[in-house]
Amino acid sequence: MINQEFDVIIVGGGLVGRVSAIAFAQRGLQVAIIEANPPSLQLQTDYDTRSIALSYGSVQILDKLDLWQLIAKKVTEIHQVHISDQGQFGFTRIHGKDYQLPALGYVIEMPHLIKILVASQQQSENITLLAPVTFESMERIDGKWQITIKHDDVEKKLSCSLTIAADGVKSSIRNMLGIDVSHHDYQKKAIVSNVGLSRCHDGIAYERFTRTGPVALLPIADDRYALIWTVEQSEELLSLSDDDFLKKLQKHFGYRAGRFVRVGKRLSYPLTSIRSKQQTSPGVILMGNAAHNLAPFAAQGFNLSLRDVATLMEQFDKHYHSGEINPCFFDHYEKARKTDQRVTFYFTHSLATVFNPRFIPTRFLRNVAMVSLDRLLFMKRLLAWQAMGL
Repeated sequence: MINQEFDVIIVGGGLVGRVSAIAFAQRGLQVAIIEANPPSLQLQTDYDTRSIALSYGSVQILDKLDLWQLIAKKVTEIHQVHISDQGQFGFTRIHGKDYQLPALGYVIEMPHLIKILVASQQQSENITLLAPVTFESMERIDGKWQITIKHDDVEKKLSCSLTIAADGVKSSIRNMLGIDVSHHDYQKKAIVSNVGLSRCHDGIAYERFTRTGPVALLPIADDRYALIWTVEQSEELLSLSDDDFLKKLQKHFGYRAGRFVRVGKRLSYPLTSIRSKQQTSPGVILMGNAAHNLAPFAAQGFNLSLRDVATLMEQFDKHYHSGEINPCFFDHYEKARKTDQRVTFYFTHSLATVFNPRFIPTRFLRNVAMVSLDRLLFMKRLLAWQAMGL
């Protein structure tokens, strides 16, 4: 017995799941979000110190979804990106004014973005949030998916024409469908935190290659930086006092960004990447980290997923008629995303592998490339377009 029927069921209430739900709901479809965490936990503002960089291309996508005017109130503009190599002569600078743009990108702290997406979802009459529930199983019957969920040992069955699997790196749906992934472990950790400056950051972001890997600083409110520090071992740095941690960071990064005077909560996670070997199955599309999870270099992951959502909507509008989805929709979507996903994956992957800080010939070539990029406008423009999601 089917308890509820929907047009679209989205498994996973993270950022990509919420954006997808809003996009489908704006087309008049009845959408359900299945989420394991209770709404109160999702709205907590102190559980996550991460920030997200939104490319200029992502802003255009969010604007079409009527979300940007809300997000814009909470962002910090990136006016310049400074790329350098520790102890070497090469560097590259990318300025938004060189491309007649108000900013190269924008940075928003994760809790602010989550609150905005949750509020937008709650205002839609076409979105039903089912949380906290666990996803149990799914079965294909008469061209539709029947999904079983459980709450307090009580099972319910839902039905839909389209299932969006936005249930993360360890996607249950991807595993149930038997879809393989390629996996790469970079054998490094990322320390994530917020650090305060003794001076104004002027909207400058930094990507600095060091002996342990890249260090990224993204400007956020109150003259702070969102820090992503790549290290081989994180335990010692996490155990340091705030003052000792700041001293280590200052020595490692230098004073180009100014003097670091305070640090927030520190988190650490392993750096890995995955790519699903297929992203569609009859009636199912993998999205977000279920489809691809990139290392955080150059802040490409969420921006790539937003471009996935934009293409998903374009293809859906072409192939959805009279309440029915043309079967070719799934193949067309996957083909349309293939090139962008491949280029973005290898772009971020190269920052961790080809740019190995211990390989001296590569370090020399990297510095020559940086000096050349800073003088060759055409090559710099290609790098800027990739970073801006254009």
